[in-house]
Amino acid sequence: MSHKPRFDLHVSNGANEDVEAGARAAPTPTGHTEPIVARRNGSGSLMDDQSLIVRLREAQRHSIELELKLLEEVRRVQAANIETMSTAAQRESQQLLELRRLSAVNGVFEETLADEVKQLRQDNAVLRMDLDTARGKCAALEAERDTAVHAAIQEIEAENAALNGQLRALVEHLHAVDEARASYEAEREWQIKASKEQIETLEESKEQLSAELEEANTARARLETALELSREREKGVEARLRDIEAEMGLRKGLVVLTDVLARVLGQDPAHTTTTSPADADFAERMEWVAKSGLFDAQWYRTHYAGRLQPDDDPLAHYLEIGSKLGHAPGPGFDGARYLRQYPDVAAVGENPLYHYVRYGRTESREAWPLMESDHDRAVASGG
Repeated sequence: MSHKPRFDLHVSNGANEDVEAGARAAPTPTGHTEPIVARRNGSGSLMDDQSLIVRLREAQRHSIELELKLLEEVRRVQAANIETMSTAAQRESQQLLELRRLSAVNGVFEETLADEVKQLRQDNAVLRMDLDTARGKCAALEAERDTAVHAAIQEIEAENAALNGQLRALVEHLHAVDEARASYEAEREWQIKASKEQIETLEESKEQLSAELEEANTARARLETALELSREREKGVEARLRDIEAEMGLRKGLVVLTDVLARVLGQDPAHTTTTSPADADFAERMEWVAKSGLFDAQWYRTHYAGRLQPDDDPLAHYLEIGSKLGHAPGPGFDGARYLRQYPDVAAVGENPLYHYVRYGRTESREAWPLMESDHDRAVASGG
């Protein structure tokens, strides 16, 4: 509990009298305690006394405010202490309850532990009895084992002696086998050497026979190819003969019919020609060659003008007559070289350009353009 400071004021009207305010230390506005002494002399006035009284009252009021703040802080600290003590009391109460619970649990645990210890002691006694029994059985088994091991050792020694005898006999047999093997290997080496010589002789004979067989197969293939070409050529010749015979008959009829029509129309029969065969096979050939892109009608008519009539079809003339005379169908295809490169085509008398576009392309055969020398030759033959 704080005490308020007491201020004593003594004022004297006489000269050189001391005026003391607050004989005890009074706090100043800055918080320090300084003695307040008012001294009045003969020249003092009432204003100085009043100023001193005001200062003393302010100091007293400031001291009261500090005491109030201090009292409030003390109350706050007391309230905090009370709250802390209450919390501590609650915590102690909870700890006491927990301690009681743990004591109860401990009692139950001790009872259970005692029962378990009792049971373990009983089990230990039973196990000791079982251990004694097992030790007795172990001793009996060890005795039986020793007897059995002794008997087994004797039996093994007897068998070992028998095996040693068999081993000696086997070693002797192996020596004999080694001698026989050495003799057999020497004989086998001789046989292998003789067999190698025979194999070399047979290999030489085989190579010779293989070469002869290859030559025979080559000759046979050539003969078969020649026979096949001959057959195809024969078939082509027969077909061509039939075509020529039919064509000749057709041409005769067409010439007569043309002459009759020319006379009816008042034209000269000498200038009327028919160069396009009417049979389906010839029409198919014309279609294949025309679509090949290698027959140049204008080029053919220009270079072989001496062979064609003004009304002749260049394509029909090439297929029917020109190819047999060695004419080229255009600058992009050399028919004469094609026939030289592939004699099987020449053997059957086939038109080179038709054979190339109809079969040669799919058979991966090559085709060559007309060279300058061949071009000059074609021009010469056309003249």
